[in-house]
Amino acid sequence: MVALGCALALVVGWLASERRAVMSLEPAARAAVFRESWEGFQRLCVKTREPALVPRCREEARFLLLFPECQDTCRELARALR
Repeated sequence: MVALGCALALVVGWLASERRAVMSLEPAARAAVFRESWEGFQRLCVKTREPALVPRCREEARFLLLFPECQDTCRELARALR
């Protein structure tokens, strides 16, 4: 149980650090990274839906959800592919 608790704490800490890194970007830079990631996600994961890309799409979806710019349609599509 202790090992499981430690592993969970590490995962939560890692995700929080990624979120902090995204939020520390200048707003214009963050918007540009989001826009590029969102466009790539739509091309690779929404339009084509290649089975071989599922692991990559899940990672991209998780990344997009770190951005405050990911709203409505972005959240819906990202959560569906997570």
